[in-house]
Amino acid sequence: TGGTLFGVFLLAGWFGFGLLNPASQDEQIFLTLLMSAASLGIVIPALRATGRSGSRQGQLTIVTAIIAEFGSATAIVFFGVLVASGGGLRLLSVPALFATMAAVLFVMRRAAWWFPERFERLFAHDDPDELGIRASLALLFVFVGISLALGVEAILGAFLAGALFAYVFRNIEVLETRLSGFSYGFFIPVFFINVGIGFPLTQLGEPGVLARAFALIGIAVAIKVVPALLLTLRGLSVRESIGSGVLLAGQLSVIIALAEFGVELGVLDEGLEAGAILLVGVTAVLSPIVFRWLSPPVETGDARQTAAQDAA
Repeated sequence: TGGTLFGVFLLAGWFGFGLLNPASQDEQIFLTLLMSAASLGIVIPALRATGRSGSRQGQLTIVTAIIAEFGSATAIVFFGVLVASGGGLRLLSVPALFATMAAVLFVMRRAAWWFPERFERLFAHDDPDELGIRASLALLFVFVGISLALGVEAILGAFLAGALFAYVFRNIEVLETRLSGFSYGFFIPVFFINVGIGFPLTQLGEPGVLARAFALIGIAVAIKVVPALLLTLRGLSVRESIGSGVLLAGQLSVIIALAEFGVELGVLDEGLEAGAILLVGVTAVLSPIVFRWLSPPVETGDARQTAAQDAA
């Protein structure tokens, strides 16, 4: 279902962004891939907050978000390599990065199997040396370095590093909490300061550019919400399906980074980049709120048990 829905996002995006009169076919392809992405950073917290992460709606939404985020990022990087190189041997850089990931995955799993006591320290909640954060950042820098060496966008290397860590080590709740605090407290504010400094505000002062930016936002939301109605075929109500679509339309900083990549490639102009930044600002705030209205919080098993004990 997740893969099918992602395919429908791509199809709807292709036709939707064709209405913007793109300057080139490359621009239309890039916009389609860019806006078909989802953000797990919005989807998972919203589902957890409403107690729906374990529900059918939650599982379908999470699977779709994973496929959309990973599929879009990978396709954009591959497309970027194709545009920048015009074909040739450089296209092998993306498969080479995945081959490197597979090799590192094999080594890490074998090491975790043979030396479990050493790897347990990575997830200890009382580790004064914070080896988990150190190891995560080391893996991040290694994959970013490999990506740059292969001529691949660094964001794909960073994404693969996180995916690799999560796949090898399954019980990482403590480390995930620490990394989230570190990221939201330091990296993301610095990133948005940099985005704010370079925000093309003068571009949005032109009526035509501003109208195109708002059209971009409208199409980006529509290509998620309308196809999400297909989830009714999997047992969700219309209200739940629309809620999932709204949540999948929410975007975070990855879209901004990929939009900057599009500007560097020359397939996006600064007006569309500004529209992508506005999209993040609007949907990051409104998507969880609208989702909570469409899919109100439900009581989890623990909450029901606590309520029953209090009543007794």
